[in-house]
Amino acid sequence: MLLHPLSLLLLALLPSALADVTIYTTLTTSAGASAATSSPAAYSGLPAFDPTTIDAPAPPNPPQASTVAITLYQGGMDGLSIPQQGNLLGFSVELSVSDTIIGKNGSVLNVPFLNYLNNIRLRAGVGPILRVGGNSQETETLFPSGLPDGGELDKINQGTNANGVINTPIINFSPELLYVLANVSSLVGAQWYFGLAFNDTSADENALLVAQWAQDVLGDNLVALQLGNEPDLYGDHGKRDPSYNISDYMTDFAKVEGDLMAAQGVTRKQTLVGPSICCNWQIEDVLDAGYLSQFSSGLAQVSVQHYPANNCKLSGVINPVDIFPSYLNHTAAQSFVAPYVPAVPEILAAGKPIVMLETNTASCGGFLGVSDSFGATLWTIDLALQLAWANFTAVLLHTSGTSVYYNPVTPPPGNETKTKQWNTGSSYYAMLAVAETFGSSNLSQIVDLETSDSSIYAPSYAIYENGAPTRLALFNFVSDPTGANDYTATVTISGGTVPSSVNVRYLLAPSVSEKYNITWAGQTLSPNGAQSSDGVLHGSLETQQIACDTTNNLCSIPMKAPSFALVFLTTEALQLSTPQADGGESLSFVPTATVGGGATGIDPGVLQTSNGGVLGGGSGSTSKESGAVPLAAGGWQGAGSWATLLLGVFSVLAVGW
Repeated sequence: MLLHPLSLLLLALLPSALADVTIYTTLTTSAGASAATSSPAAYSGLPAFDPTTIDAPAPPNPPQASTVAITLYQGGMDGLSIPQQGNLLGFSVELSVSDTIIGKNGSVLNVPFLNYLNNIRLRAGVGPILRVGGNSQETETLFPSGLPDGGELDKINQGTNANGVINTPIINFSPELLYVLANVSSLVGAQWYFGLAFNDTSADENALLVAQWAQDVLGDNLVALQLGNEPDLYGDHGKRDPSYNISDYMTDFAKVEGDLMAAQGVTRKQTLVGPSICCNWQIEDVLDAGYLSQFSSGLAQVSVQHYPANNCKLSGVINPVDIFPSYLNHTAAQSFVAPYVPAVPEILAAGKPIVMLETNTASCGGFLGVSDSFGATLWTIDLALQLAWANFTAVLLHTSGTSVYYNPVTPPPGNETKTKQWNTGSSYYAMLAVAETFGSSNLSQIVDLETSDSSIYAPSYAIYENGAPTRLALFNFVSDPTGANDYTATVTISGGTVPSSVNVRYLLAPSVSEKYNITWAGQTLSPNGAQSSDGVLHGSLETQQIACDTTNNLCSIPMKAPSFALVFLTTEALQLSTPQADGGESLSFVPTATVGGGATGIDPGVLQTSNGGVLGGGSGSTSKESGAVPLAAGGWQGAGSWATLLLGVFSVLAVGW
C-alpha cells in the first residue's frame, strides 16, 4: 500500500511532542432529546437533517404473546451460516460525494468519519468495509497528473432529464482520492471496493488505468474493483440501447475483463466484482448465462444491489406513513433475501464470496420519517443478520449527499463548523450492533431461530462458535409505550445448561419513529440531537447482568417495545465484542498539541474514541447522488500549515489506532 508522499515526508518531520494526547477514562454526557413530530411545511432545510418524524404504526391488537420460547442446542444447530466477521455491515459511498465524506486530500481527512469507522474496527477486530462507486463511477476519468485546479475530485453537471431529475454528473478525479483511501486504511484498517467506468467498453483505457492505480495505491486493502453498476437498468437509463440484455452485458464484461488480463500494469488479475444487478434481471439468469465459468479468472467476488422499495417517484409518490409498517417485522428481511438464496450455493461452490454491494431502505434517497428512524435501525440489523445467515459476507449501506434521508452519517453542509456537527443517522447504530453480534473471533456462525413463526415482530438469531452458543440477538419491532407488547424471551439449552448469568446490551429508543434519542448499551452519538456528533459515543457503557435459573435451565430476557438486545452467553463472547484499543490504553483520548503562537491545531474533542429500484421491476435509479447539495469538507480544513493538517492523524497513530 502506498501512502501519500507528502504524508510520509511530514510524518518524518513532525516532532514527537506533537503526538502527545490527554487520556480520559470516562466520557459522559446526556442523550439528546427526542425530536417532536412536526409538519413537513415547518422544515425547509436539507433532507439529511430534517427533524420531522411521523407517527409510529399502531401496535398489534390483540398484543403479541408475552413470552417467546427459545431453545438452543449444545454442539450446534442445523442451518448454521459460514463463519462471519464483525465488519459485515459497512458503507457504500457514492463516488461523487466521497471527498466530502472521507476527506479532501491525502492529508486532510475527516476526523469524525475516522471515528465512525474506528468504532466498528474496535468491535469487529478488523477494519471496516467500504465501497466507493455507484452511478457516478460509470463516467469517471482518472487524471494521473492531477486535475487543473489541483483538487481531488471534480463534478461536471449534466443538467436534468425529461422527468426533471438531475442527471448523474461526470466525475474527474486525481490519484489524490486513492491516497485518501490509503491513508484511511493506515489509520483504521479500512478495506475498499472501488468502481470502474463501464460506460464505453470499446474505449476502456481509463478503466484499466484506474485498476492499476487502485491496486498500486491500496494494495491488500483493495478488496475488488466493481465493473458495472446496475447494468440491468442501462437500457432504462439511456446508457445502452433499450433492448440491452444479459447477453449484451456478458459481451461488454468479457471485453473489459480480457483487456484487464492483458494489461501489464494490472498485477492482480482476479480483481473484479459483479454483476451488481439490482432490479430487472435475476441473479440466477446471469449465472445461467455462464457468468461464473466464463469469468472465473477475473472475478474475485459476486455482487448484487437491492432496495426493498422504490422512492424514485416514477410511478407516483409513496406516503411514508403508508409504507412504514412494512419495515417493522421479520417478513421484511425474509422477503428481501429470499430471491438470492437459491443462487448462493452455486456461487460459493465456485469459490466466490457473495456481497450486497449497495442497499438501504429505499431507492432515490429513502423516505422521510422512515429511513431516518429507529424502525430503520431495527430493520437494518435484521436485514444484515438475515443476509449473513444466507452466507453473504458484506452488506454495504449506501451513503450519499444531503438530499437523502437514509445516510448512516452526514457531514455538515456549506461552511459550517467542521467538528461535532456531523449528523448520525439512525442506521449507523445498526453497524455497532451488528459488529458486536459477530465480535472479533472470526468464527461466528449465525442461525435464524424462526421465533417469528409465532410473532413476526419478535425474530431472534443465535450465534455459535466452535459448536457452542455464544450470543443471542433478539428483536421487538412493536412500538408501544404502554408495555402491553413487551415480552420475555425464555432461553433453554438442550444438551447443556444455561450459565448462572448472562450479560445483555440493549439498543433502545422511545419509539420506532425516533431519530436522535437512540442509545446502544447506554451510549449515543447524538448528545444534542441533530448535527451534534463527532463520531464519538457519549455516555457510560451499560451492560446489564441478568441472573439465570440453572435449576430449571432457564434464562429470562425482558424485551421492551421497541428494542434490540444482544445477549452474551459467555464472558469470552462479551470480551470479544467489547471495544479494546491496541496496547490496552484508554479508548477515549484528546490531542493536546498546539501549533505556532498557541493556536490549537484541531478541535480538542474531535479525535476521541469511546468504547463507549425494487427487485423484479421498476426502472428508478437506486441512488440520488446526482441531486446532492455539496457537503462540507470536515477534518482540519483551514489549519495554518500542512503539519497542522496532519497533526490529528499522526496523533491517532501515536496512541495505537
